[in-house]
Amino acid sequence: MKNLVILLVILGVIWYWRSHKAKLPPTAPPPEAPPKAGSVAMSACAYCKLHVPDSELVQGQHGAYCSAEHLRLAENG
Repeated sequence: MKNLVILLVILGVIWYWRSHKAKLPPTAPPPEAPPKAGSVAMSACAYCKLHVPDSELVQGQHGAYCSAEHLRLAENG
């Protein structure tokens, strides 16, 4: 009998806590962090899929490549 009373008290406390928790206003999501000052746009090499900064890409007829060697291999066979 003692265990039943303890169980009922525990269940009552849980019920009370959950019912009052639902009435609280939802918290606002955290603001998104601005992009870092040192971030650089990156693109994937059309040959090996390595991501390289856009400033270092070698442009070819069939896409952008990470090096002149991959440009030669991809476009000349």
